[in-house]
Formats: sequence, C-alpha cells, structure tokens
Amino acid sequence: MDKLLTALLSPFAGRLIATVSLASTVFWAVGLVVLGACHPQPLPACASGGGDLCGVLSGHWAQAVVPALFFFGGVFVVSTVILSFPRWTLEALSGRGWWWRVLGRACQDRARTRHAASATRRRQHRSRWYPHGVPWNYPAYLLLPTDVPLEPTRLANVFAATQQRILSRHGLWMSSCQWLLLEVSPPEKKAEFEQLSQAVLRRVHALEWFVLTTAWAYFLPAAGARVAWVLVCLAAAHWAYREVCRAAAEYCEVLDATVTTHRMRLYRAAGFPLPQSTSEELAKGHELSAYLDRSRPTGHVEFVWPDAAG
Repeated sequence: MDKLLTALLSPFAGRLIATVSLASTVFWAVGLVVLGACHPQPLPACASGGGDLCGVLSGHWAQAVVPALFFFGGVFVVSTVILSFPRWTLEALSGRGWWWRVLGRACQDRARTRHAASATRRRQHRSRWYPHGVPWNYPAYLLLPTDVPLEPTRLANVFAATQQRILSRHGLWMSSCQWLLLEVSPPEKKAEFEQLSQAVLRRVHALEWFVLTTAWAYFLPAAGARVAWVLVCLAAAHWAYREVCRAAAEYCEVLDATVTTHRMRLYRAAGFPLPQSTSEELAKGHELSAYLDRSRPTGHVEFVWPDAAG
C-alpha cells in the first residue's frame, strides 16, 4: 500500500511551499521565544546571549550579523529538508520497513474487530478504514487475487480498505492505474484530487513540525519542563496524525467514486476492450492493471483503438 499512499502526493507536492511557510514561521518564532526567555547567558558567537537575541533587540546590529547568518542558514536548511520529507514521512506512517510490523498488524486487527462490533451495535465506527476478511497473520500463499492484507498502521489501512473495495468490484489495482486515472479524469475531478491531496500534505507537514518542535526542549532549564514540553509536542503530533488519516479517508472516498464512474475511460485510454459484463470485469481489470504495472505478465490482449471522437 505504500506505493499507492505516496503516489497520491506526487503530482501536487511541488505546490505547497507557500502553504507550509506558516508552520515554519511558527516553529522558528517559538524557538526564538524559548531562547530569549531561557538563555540570557552568552552563547557561541553571541556575547550578549539570547536575552536580546544577540543584539537584535538592543540595536547592536554589528554583533548580530554572524548569529543572524547562522540562524537564517539553519532556517533555510531545515525548512528545505522538511519540504522534501512527505514521501518518507508517509512511508514511515504506513509502517514500511518497521521491524515490528507483526505487532502493528496485531494491534490493527484488534482495532478492526472493535470497530466491526461497534458497527453491529449501530455506534460510531471506522469499519471502512480497514480491509475485511483477511486476518493479520494469514499465510500469503492462501490469499485470493482480490484479498488485500491488513496493514500495520491506521493510515495504511485507509488505503488498503479502499484498494480492496475497488479490487473486489472492478479488479483494478490502484497502484498501477492511479496515474492514468488522473490523466483521463475530468478537469473538475483533477482539481478535487489536488485539493484533497494538499489537505493530506498540509497535515503531514504539521505533524513533522510538531515532532521537530520537541527539539526546543533542549533549551528549557528544568527537567520537568523538558518532559512536559516533549509530551505536549507528541500529543499534538498524534492529533495531526489522526487528521492525516481523516484527510486520507476523504481522498479515498473520492478516489473510490471516481473509479466507479470513470473506470471505462481507463480501458479506452489504454486501448483495452471494454468488459461486457460484471462477471467479466474482474478479469479485465486484472489484465489492465498488469499491463499498466509492466511488472506482471499479461496474456494475449487484442487492443481496440478508439477513434478521435471516442
């Protein structure tokens, strides 16, 4: 699922530099406030210390030149690194490469069972966020072509559940078809995808900055204050992660509906013959996915090239 999860951001990631500047500004402003309040003593290359921010507040601009250069250099480097992180952050949030994936799947299996029980009691639940029917420890060789295994994190399972719904109805693997689906979707649908993708990205960036803000605990004088600071930042990061999952669920709902209404455009764009019935659609969907994926063998396919009007 990590390929589908990270690919959704690729067409739109370059357009978020302005939208994340607020989070970066808040982060550095908090750091300056902590430095000024807790470190009045001299600092390296800063004889007057943080009390007057190395001379900025007292008007001693000459002595503030070197610290300011270091500060703005750090702002540029750190902000550039954070802007390049969404793909790796999403891979981490999806559990890719975790040595405790088995434990993560076990926890998600319990969460899936709990939400399924809430659904039967007509209580609020998130059953649509989990793929159904495949236990977390199910042997891989017993998986059916339409089975999508449970993932080790909530975010990854949002995409796994969507993939299973699309796969069981249409036989399409979104990790193979998503790029073509974006190309053939109507302009208003592309705009909606972009808006929802940016919503996911903004929350991912907020999570990254919340985690990074824990670094300011180093400048706090008391151990208790440092622990409290870290706990507050991690709580905020957890809230941001929950919001990432909610935004991803909204994106997946639109993706599911778009596949249902525009999937025939995929066949026409690739030159594949259209499925003639629902019973034939699963096999045709697997063939189209394999062809677009280029990593799985496809059987003999007689392509149909539509005319310009098609």
